Amino acid sequence: MQVTGRVNKIYENDRNGKVSYSLMIETPRAGEQRFGAWDKPACKENDEVSFEAKSRDGTGAHTGKVFWNVEGTVQVTQAAPAATSGGGGNDDKMTKADWEAKDKRIAFQHAQKVSATLIAVAVEQDALTLGTKKADKLTVLLGAFNDVARDVFTDIYEHQNEDDHGRVEVESDIPADDIPDATVEEEDKNPFC
Repeated sequence: MQVTGRVNKIYENDRNGKVSYSLMIETPRAGEQRFGAWDKPACKENDEVSFEAKSRDGTGAHTGKVFWNVEGTVQVTQAAPAATSGGGGNDDKMTKADWEAKDKRIAFQHAQKVSATLIAVAVEQDALTLGTKKADKLTVLLGAFNDVARDVFTDIYEHQNEDDHGRVEVESDIPADDIPDATVEEEDKNPFC
């Protein structure tokens, strides 16, 4: 019997040192069927394939539950699309601008993580003057966090441009006008003192 269909799954079976393979093939006529093979098939999941198969009893009759063996080799008629890299996106269709935007988001997230760590250490070591009122403390923390994040983010891109990684000059997405100053009392006072 000639079989054509899509490979849903390939299993490798080891029974007492004897290796065999099971292919779960989605066929247009009979749905998903299992086919056994002694030789490792030259296909992968989601490939469209074609091959000859015989029932295990040799008759080829399709009555009830019949177990089928691959006869000869499995021919790939259409290869599955290449797998994309991780990250949840369709990376093979990303443009240069998409990659730059993705790199920029990753660098910004890294800058925020570095900033949060630095601010936590500064507060723990009493190296950051927060003020006396709760609202002032939050304003100082947010201002210091944003200042450090912006500086780290800018340093990352300046470093990449200096090393000529093929990146274009980018501007920060952090709106400078919306970021509170590092202290409430004096605009130009350094919070790390």
